[in-house]
Amino acid sequence: MTKLFKPIIAGVIVASLSACTSQPDEHSQNQNSSQAKNINSTQGTQSFDEKTLKKRSAAYIEQFQKHEFDRLYENVTDEMASKLPKEKFASKWNDLLTQLGPSLGIESESFKSKDKNGRVSIITVHRKYNLQTTFVYTKDGKVADIQSQLQPLIVKPQQSDKWEESPIKVGYNEKKLNGLLTLPKGIEKPPVAILLQGSGPNNMDSIIGTGLNRPFADIAHGLADRGIATIRYDKRSYTYPDDVTDVEAEYLYDAKEAVQLAKKDKRIDSNRIYLIGHSQGGVMGPKIAQDNPEIKGFVSMAGTLRHLEDAILSQTTMRLEQDTTLTTEQKKAELDKTKVEVQKVKKLSSSDKSGVLLGYPTSYWKSLNAIDQVGIAKNLTIPMFIIQGTTDFHLSTELDYKLWQETLANKNNVSFKLYPGLSHVFMPGGAADKFDGSIYNKPAHVDSQVIEDVSEWINARH
Repeated sequence: MTKLFKPIIAGVIVASLSACTSQPDEHSQNQNSSQAKNINSTQGTQSFDEKTLKKRSAAYIEQFQKHEFDRLYENVTDEMASKLPKEKFASKWNDLLTQLGPSLGIESESFKSKDKNGRVSIITVHRKYNLQTTFVYTKDGKVADIQSQLQPLIVKPQQSDKWEESPIKVGYNEKKLNGLLTLPKGIEKPPVAILLQGSGPNNMDSIIGTGLNRPFADIAHGLADRGIATIRYDKRSYTYPDDVTDVEAEYLYDAKEAVQLAKKDKRIDSNRIYLIGHSQGGVMGPKIAQDNPEIKGFVSMAGTLRHLEDAILSQTTMRLEQDTTLTTEQKKAELDKTKVEVQKVKKLSSSDKSGVLLGYPTSYWKSLNAIDQVGIAKNLTIPMFIIQGTTDFHLSTELDYKLWQETLANKNNVSFKLYPGLSHVFMPGGAADKFDGSIYNKPAHVDSQVIEDVSEWINARH
């Protein structure tokens, strides 16, 4: 079920297939796509038939997609069969595929010899992540271990007759984030918009749904068609989920670095830096604009000034009302639990160590509670453009959009616009009163009128 506000801790979704399973380390993050596609071998591999082992490994991956594990377990060591029985492995792998989605193909395969074993690594592409699966073979061809590791998707630069893209690195510490700078061609020092994703572990394209919709790619390319550069980058909660325990690490620090990157790039007009925040990115936008005076304007795309916990409660209430799989008692229990946690969030003290509330650590709530979103928005003097789709079931036009209007009433630096028939990601479809994440499974694009309006708004700010 698609949610607007996805807990940070949900970003750690890799399933343990062996004792050696791990999250991506910094070294693996820094491998570029050309390195990943090299098929490498090291000294000492002459006792292994690389070609055969690669073929076997690729066949196993294909079988796993079909939930077939018998062939693998006909060829595992006794130790692996004992440590990780077939039923347990199958359950873990199937859980992993449920979270990642089916493989969309093999990105690369490599072989190396280590500790007298042969290791074949297969990288498969999934909806939001790559998955590296490593098969460890003994000299007699038995599988001794299987290891898995999530890796960020590599979004390759594209180009058209109107714009071109180049890779960038964004980040406030040594753990940098992959990003892309999209520059319009033939325009000297264009304005630039920094794109800020919604909640949860999102990559730079903000991929959503099994339709592999990429709203941020649509926005970046659409703005570039109209003479506006963009900076977009993977969220820290996507690349380094364990490092994010507060909104500063999730949003503020990296956004500041993106602003500085734009400011220093001689190809960009440093006097025309704008921020476009979607969903929770729109929530954090006023704070980021306040902290970075270089930002000359802010666009909120389906953002809100309501407290996060209140938005979560509204979403939970709608979802439970429409859930036909739960009993009345189960619905009441979940809703009551949510209400209790909402009140705990509101009453958190600086010394409170309540663990996790509504899927977020208390450190996250404390950092968010310290930000006066309404007060900051009221005091901003930069131009703001507040937009929302009328069929957005995550946020309400009667609550969230209206709160923007009431908060910023009589301010001459703010414009508002509603888009009939557009969803939370500004694509056609959905209904405001029906909680249905399946609408994102149909391939679609951000409505061209939205991109046209945002580009006109930015280009008018000279």
